[in-house]
Amino acid sequence: MKQCKHILTLDNVGLVEQSQIILAGIDLTVSPGDVIGICGPSGSGKTSLLHLMGQLKSHQSGTIHFLGKQISHVEEITKEQRTKIALVFQDYNLFPHLTILENCILAPVKVLKRSRQQAEMEAVTLLEQVQLLGCAHRYPEQVSGGQRQRAGIVRSLMLNPEILLMDEPTSALDPEMMIEVMQLIQDLSKKGMTMAIATHDLYFAKKVTNRMLFIEDGRLLEDCSTVRFFENPRSKRLKRFLDNMMWHCQ
Repeated sequence: MKQCKHILTLDNVGLVEQSQIILAGIDLTVSPGDVIGICGPSGSGKTSLLHLMGQLKSHQSGTIHFLGKQISHVEEITKEQRTKIALVFQDYNLFPHLTILENCILAPVKVLKRSRQQAEMEAVTLLEQVQLLGCAHRYPEQVSGGQRQRAGIVRSLMLNPEILLMDEPTSALDPEMMIEVMQLIQDLSKKGMTMAIATHDLYFAKKVTNRMLFIEDGRLLEDCSTVRFFENPRSKRLKRFLDNMMWHCQ
């Protein structure tokens, strides 16, 4: 299969829910290797944009292309396309009655129809890479928040996605656990994984991303490199936002 130049494109996309405009006029192109941070005030539309990118919600206007194919409605997504988009939720969404290993192999076995033996071998390799092999047979409640978040990422990677979407991956973590997740994302970035991360943590975003988006009131006001985002933002609103967050770029 010929590799697409862009993984995901949104052209003038809008989202309306209960007669309320959630997102409007969104133009966005995601290319292989992008690690995109999505920030903005609470209620600005960060998570909604992530859900549109992950095809969890249907847009009402504009066009979305994923791997070169237009997607008009979430019901049009094929199983193959669905497995190419992985979303790591803010609350991990691990099944509490399954061990970490069982959580990781569930989708590959049930959805992709891989053998349990093959799935376990792949999961063990990934868990070892993120220093979680010792937790493989523990249940989610028996490990730390940082370990649960890493387990959630491993579970998503088991599907071999083209893009990994994360919603506030550090929001419930203490600084030490945040560093664990940050290091994992940096490692994935070095390996070429394409990611989009909605976050309110600007320190985290500056450390792990190579591109930043700023959203307010459902509109994309800034889309630029991470360096320019923090050092020379074009939008006056973004400058005020950074000042209000008491963020001082080095």
